[in-house]
Amino acid sequence: ASPATASISNNLSFILVATNFGPASANGVSVTDTLPAGVSFVSATATQGSAVQNGSTVAWSIGSLAANAGARLTITVKPTLYGVINNSAHVISTSMDPNPDDDTASVSVDVSSVSAPVLSGSVSAGNGQFQFTLAGTAGASYIVQASTNLLNWVPIMTNTIPNTGSMSFTDSAAASYPTRFYRALIGP
Repeated sequence: ASPATASISNNLSFILVATNFGPASANGVSVTDTLPAGVSFVSATATQGSAVQNGSTVAWSIGSLAANAGARLTITVKPTLYGVINNSAHVISTSMDPNPDDDTASVSVDVSSVSAPVLSGSVSAGNGQFQFTLAGTAGASYIVQASTNLLNWVPIMTNTIPNTGSMSFTDSAAASYPTRFYRALIGP
């Protein structure tokens, strides 16, 4: 799983690799991936064959794999619930499998909540610009909005917090308004 831990409403990818360790070619290779409860399906991209999502499963039809060859499938989902989620996959083939013990794999991911954004700022000297720092959960999306009357809010920045957990922004339009208010929201 990538990332190893996830935040709710941010994309999470499960990476499946099917490898034929031989001694001969494998035919009719397919993988069934059972998606965890509490995720919405976004996409599935395969290096070989095709993948189709149906409800809580993704069926990946690989076809044939030569000895010592492999194929990869990336399934992207968006967590919708907090807690530990478990994704599992099972591979089968119409060819005889000398080692059926390695046909199933699973991974658990802890989905955490996104922390509330925190804005802090100051007026830049001499030019009336307002510079602020937005702190929040690394990898989470946030929207910064501005208003002159606390009723009508306009987005002035939408961004993802880097691994440092904060980012800076300068509102160069602040000098154009006698009063300007700011707020930050958790983004899509």
